[in-house]
Amino acid sequence: MANNLTFPEFFKKIEHAISEVIMDIIQDNLNNWDEDYITLDILKAIRRNFREVTIQYSKKKLIKIKTNFFKFNRKLKAEEKYGDIAIIVNLDYDDGESIEGVGLIEAKRINAGTFSAIKVNQLDTIYKNAPHAYLMLYDHERIDKDENFKNYLCTKSSCFNSPLYASLVPINLARKFHKFNRKLYRFSTAFSYQFAYRYIHGLDLEFSDDIIQAAKGYQQNERYPPQHIIQISVKHTKSEDAPYSAPSEINTENFTEITNP
Repeated sequence: MANNLTFPEFFKKIEHAISEVIMDIIQDNLNNWDEDYITLDILKAIRRNFREVTIQYSKKKLIKIKTNFFKFNRKLKAEEKYGDIAIIVNLDYDDGESIEGVGLIEAKRINAGTFSAIKVNQLDTIYKNAPHAYLMLYDHERIDKDENFKNYLCTKSSCFNSPLYASLVPINLARKFHKFNRKLYRFSTAFSYQFAYRYIHGLDLEFSDDIIQAAKGYQQNERYPPQHIIQISVKHTKSEDAPYSAPSEINTENFTEITNP
């Protein structure tokens, strides 16, 4: 599915896709209030909307994005080292420069007002392996209405037209704050912002070859992969005819591509 979007449209559509998934679970009396279930449904929703996208970033710049999605097909404690989601980004520019990196995310859901599944030891392990990693926090109450959430993005209707039920907090900051409840929201931002303004510009990624290979499913020295992969090819260009950058090679012995309609 190809889309031609302005940057605000791209930003809003990502957040809308995430919010719809969580609102559906809320309407189902939270019967599937589990971070693995939520994460997989979010990836499917993003896939439906953003297989191929051309974004008009400015008058003279386009960003062409192509995505693939994978789920781990073995039961290993992968997230103990790197988190639940690996976002493998291949950046390619008109001047011939290119770079590959991976953004890593550990997902947690609210439970009786706290993120009780967050464990300090796990955060320390992920931080040691991936110091730029994030927590993805899922809530069944609106985060953008929470008094602790003071993110300037959500004060502007031009940025969001959907309620916010998921947000990101840097793991290194969560380790320092050490309160695993809704007070974490004061340090959080929306996934749509992180994806659109940070990851596809090469920010907050890990560039160690060991981490990149582990994220692709190539196990080395007990470096197991995360549970889910978002594979992103990003072309920063001035030409609509420019090709996408080549995608990363994923180890399909360990991963199965998500191919929902």
